[in-house]
Amino acid sequence: MDYSKIQKLIDSSDIVSFDVFDTLITRQVLHPADVFSLTDIIAKQMLSIEFNFRNARTEAEKELIDSDKKFCYNLSDIHRIIKKRFRLSDELSKKLLDIELESEERVTCARKDVLELFLSLHNTGKKIILVSDMYLSSDQIKHLLIKCGYPVDVELFVSNEYGKVKSDGSLWKEIADTFKGKKIVHIGDNKLSDFVAVKKIGQKSVLINNPVESFFCTKLYKLLGKYDTGEFGNSLILGKLCNEILFNNAFSSDYDYNALTGIWTGAALACFMRWLIKNRDDSLLLFVTRECYIFQPMYLEYCKIAGIEPQKNTRFYTSRQAASIASVTSLDDLKDLLEIEYEGTIENFILTRCGYKCEKDELKETVRLPKDKEAVLEKIKDIIDDIIAISVPRKLAYVNYIDQCCKNAGCKEATIVDIGYRGTTQYLLSKICGKKIGGKYFIADNIVYPEKIDCEVKYLSSRKNGLHPIYDNISFFEGILQVPYGQLLELSQNEDGKFEMTFNNAKQTAPEIISAQSDFFEYAKSDAEWYAYTKGEFDYSLDLAEDLWMGLAYYNFLPDGLFGSLSLDDEFNGLDKWSYNPKKHRMENKSFSIPFIFYGNRAGQSFKESIKTIVKKYSPAFIYQPLKLFWLKFIK
Repeated sequence: MDYSKIQKLIDSSDIVSFDVFDTLITRQVLHPADVFSLTDIIAKQMLSIEFNFRNARTEAEKELIDSDKKFCYNLSDIHRIIKKRFRLSDELSKKLLDIELESEERVTCARKDVLELFLSLHNTGKKIILVSDMYLSSDQIKHLLIKCGYPVDVELFVSNEYGKVKSDGSLWKEIADTFKGKKIVHIGDNKLSDFVAVKKIGQKSVLINNPVESFFCTKLYKLLGKYDTGEFGNSLILGKLCNEILFNNAFSSDYDYNALTGIWTGAALACFMRWLIKNRDDSLLLFVTRECYIFQPMYLEYCKIAGIEPQKNTRFYTSRQAASIASVTSLDDLKDLLEIEYEGTIENFILTRCGYKCEKDELKETVRLPKDKEAVLEKIKDIIDDIIAISVPRKLAYVNYIDQCCKNAGCKEATIVDIGYRGTTQYLLSKICGKKIGGKYFIADNIVYPEKIDCEVKYLSSRKNGLHPIYDNISFFEGILQVPYGQLLELSQNEDGKFEMTFNNAKQTAPEIISAQSDFFEYAKSDAEWYAYTKGEFDYSLDLAEDLWMGLAYYNFLPDGLFGSLSLDDEFNGLDKWSYNPKKHRMENKSFSIPFIFYGNRAGQSFKESIKTIVKKYSPAFIYQPLKLFWLKFIK
């Protein structure tokens, strides 16, 4: 209904009546029963209960529904059954009930535009009443309303206190008798209880959207519905998305873009923070540039809020290019470097991977490594000694830099923290230092270079265990994590022993990206609060976080300017700068175009990827490029 019509109904009425749950307030979990999963977590920690509270709570309420009490029971009635069934003491039963109430309070939030309307009416002195079919008492409901910003000096009609319910009209008849001769307009989300039953007593009613029912009708729920399992962690993400963000407003389809952007990437990053905490060890965490700009402060703040002592860590200046140019101190090192994937000119290869500038016509030839490694060696044979000579001091600088970092932290071992992919930087630094450096990654390819030299590689997710939407859209993901300074080109050490860093002149981070990153950070902080409250006793599916990331982007829920601000440097792979094409929903550079990958069917996508792997492994070099272009245009 148009809001102006609603306002006319309100103006022409003596009393405005509101439903409470899913009208005035809603929950940050997808379903009301999911609150009981939270109660179960806390009760097991505080009371050491040995039964499943969610199941017990659901069964007790069903027993009352099936009895002569029907919907006129209260919370004490429910807990009385639980107490009897599990032989709980009076004290334990009371504490369990209090934990359920605390759980309700913890997840309750206001529907923002309904709150705005309520406050406007309250401030003008309009008569307001509240009507609810609910097992909570008036005082318990008022406590939740106060938490959400509602004044509670209003009359409240609750089914369990009157022995009557809205759904069969009996509570509405009570209200009609109480306010004889008064015109009432009721606002609620349930078609039977809040609309049909009100019409039957001759009063007006406004039916607003129920957030969950609205969510169920979307393509997004079709993608994410498989995670609607009742597990608290998954329900918290889906509930926040549905009830607190997308469908929170009752009178419009507007939503909070900042909150949506926060959960979009923040949920996946929060998964990574939780994983880092659970995989703690005694090594020094090297948060590598450039992702350390986001990852390190997020990790430290997450630990602080969660009440966790962070693992020793430092911001560590490196990049694939900086590590690469410091790793070539012998012919074998050079041959090893030629085994790492690359596509571009030989000239760019020796510049970005060897740190050597040489402009010769024969070096402008385009090659693909590792297939063309012998041809490249032949072309650069006259400058190999020069390449090795300039690499030696760079190698020494990195050896000293890592040793100093470990010494300052009092750690013997070091572990790189990064987005991931193939662990090139970890592999090169381990070779440079002559010792095994560990790696902890958000996501990894099915081929990981450090494993070739027996370095420990840990990852939150990997292509080894299936498809991952973020991996398949890694250029978009890295673009959203771009930082306000360029890529590290070289690390050196001057005569005074100080380390000096040389960066490229990358484009500064767009305001839209800066704002989005702030939103990611805020979401991670809210997740850390949940970690602290539950002592880390729940997780949520990374698959859910990734599908959420993919779905919100693909179905265009995000702010218009966000993707348009994406850019990404990729000189190391010979691919220049990537930028986003909003018309085609692709990342592009002068040679290639990568579409945003969406798949609702993971099995079908797995089949495509198996074909790609075979073609990549066995196709002759001369037809690889045409096949790659065909893949990008028609299959991927």
